[in-house]
Amino acid sequence: MSEEIRNNENNFQNENEVKEEIKTETENTQQPSQSEQPKYNTGYYSSEPQYKPSNTIYSYPQTAYDYSNRQPEQTTQKKKKEKKSGAGVVILCVVLSLICGFAGAFGGFVLFNNYFSDNAENGENTNGNTVIYEAVDKDLPESVINAGTVSTVASTALPSVVEIRTEAVVNNSFYGQYVTEGAGSGVIISKDGYIVTNNHVVAGSSNIKVRLSNGDEHNAKLIGTDPQTDIAVIKIDVENLTSAVYGDSSKLIIGELTVAIGNPLGELGGTVTDGIISALDREIIVEGEHMVLLQTNAAVSPGNSGGGLFNSNGELIGIVNAKSSGDSIEGLGFAIPINTAKPIINDLIEKGHVTGRPSIGITIIEVTTDYQRFMYGVSDYGVYIQKALSEELKSGDRIIAIDGNSVSTSADIKSILNGHRVGDEITLTVSRKGKIVDVKIALIDSSDNKLSTK
Repeated sequence: MSEEIRNNENNFQNENEVKEEIKTETENTQQPSQSEQPKYNTGYYSSEPQYKPSNTIYSYPQTAYDYSNRQPEQTTQKKKKEKKSGAGVVILCVVLSLICGFAGAFGGFVLFNNYFSDNAENGENTNGNTVIYEAVDKDLPESVINAGTVSTVASTALPSVVEIRTEAVVNNSFYGQYVTEGAGSGVIISKDGYIVTNNHVVAGSSNIKVRLSNGDEHNAKLIGTDPQTDIAVIKIDVENLTSAVYGDSSKLIIGELTVAIGNPLGELGGTVTDGIISALDREIIVEGEHMVLLQTNAAVSPGNSGGGLFNSNGELIGIVNAKSSGDSIEGLGFAIPINTAKPIINDLIEKGHVTGRPSIGITIIEVTTDYQRFMYGVSDYGVYIQKALSEELKSGDRIIAIDGNSVSTSADIKSILNGHRVGDEITLTVSRKGKIVDVKIALIDSSDNKLSTK
């Protein structure tokens, strides 16, 4: 009996030992060694992490984890490849869809735009609504559309610009009689030698010399001058000259390219400077004359007077005649518009003077300072008649108004006369020896006003 019990205990012990061994083997199978545990990869577990610190292994709690359902490594990698392949197809489809959609939308826009543009050009309104254009109106002059470079303009226009040197005899009570010299510029306007310049360049000259762009020098004779517009015409006896081509100053736009060519300082003939049209119809007073001029920032200096202002086609659009000067002033040059100058030039060539311009038939003195009041023996500022063709006007009369329009400067008189024609009758209101007198006068042609002002 005891022997049987002992055998049973031994069997039980052996059985426990077998179970213990099986348990140990099972635990060894289910719990991998530390070196076989999965490594850390942010967001998910992976047998081969994409990012990891070098030589670092992260451990996990010692909890049971069933790896029995894990897919083999090869199967996992295959699925990843399939996923990547599927994502690529999706991206390709999205890109193609976007391209097709954009192409369709663009084509529709073009067809829509062409359809309504054609209808608008034909004066049609397809839906009864106002067609609004958002595009900038580009109705530009030809000189802007076909703009050339400064070098192109220079090569075209340079041969038509000349240097002018003048001499004038001056009588002075202290120094006696002496000769003064002057210099300026001019532009050839005909192949047979007519040259336009400024009146103030040649006025009072006893000798005028012209130097061409090729260096040849010629004596010139004065054809005619017009102080009011500061235009003068001279001529040299030379044929087959290169003359400038007139442009159209009425078509100029602000910002358009301009090129000035002249003889700055009277020593630098053939100088080319460029700029733009800074302003149109600029009203300024030059040498006491009220003028409407083009403004440019092309550099001009004393000596440029009478030279040419050209557009980007090399066409003459203005005659340079003034520069605002001062320590703080730069880029302010002015030119007589060629459309203003042309009829004056034609009159000077054909008749030697300007015709059709109305005149009162008087010479005047403008008193603007206390010194002038003292010198002329008058008590008021204003415009005084010096000489008059009409006996109804007296020397010393101060002009107060013309046709009821107040007058205080010579520019006021010229502005009023510009609205009249030769033969019109006007009423002058003058102050004469403390009395106000109205005088009616018929306007005459300025060329018939033979009075001279001293």
